[in-house]
Amino acid sequence: RRENDKIQVLRWVFEVNPQAYKNLASHSRIDLPRPPGTTLFRLAQLLGLVSDVQRASVRVLIAEYAMKGSTKFDLDVAYRMCNHLLRDSSSDIIKTVQAWRVCASLATDSRFTDFQARRELCSFALLHCHDDDGCVENLIEMWREMDMLRDMEHGIQVSKTLSTTRTTYDQ
Repeated sequence: RRENDKIQVLRWVFEVNPQAYKNLASHSRIDLPRPPGTTLFRLAQLLGLVSDVQRASVRVLIAEYAMKGSTKFDLDVAYRMCNHLLRDSSSDIIKTVQAWRVCASLATDSRFTDFQARRELCSFALLHCHDDDGCVENLIEMWREMDMLRDMEHGIQVSKTLSTTRTTYDQ
């Protein structure tokens, strides 16, 4: 009751247990906009964090802490939170909570190996970011690198197909 910034209570939870988001992830489904019955979202609800902006702030916070983890599971949780942000939030909410920042961080994290998801997050971040921090340059460079990797991957697939075709006709 004494704390005016209710999101700070959730930050304290993460200070005590930086992996508190793992409880959330193990009990929620990816297709739900607000996973019911999960500890962090339930706590947020009890604190009165129920508006769309406040729920988006909770997702950003969870994604930030999940990205500090070292496993694929941690990065998948971060992606699930980012995916909800880019799929379910309005432009006003995205700008208010600066959701593009956490999406940009995950998009540029080389530990996150889902190439298509990284492209989506990078695109989202480019669409919504402010160039106050000079982030546009970094995101455009990341986009170019991903395009180059995609082209290389496509070239390898075409090469394999041509090689298989030649082998078939050579027989």
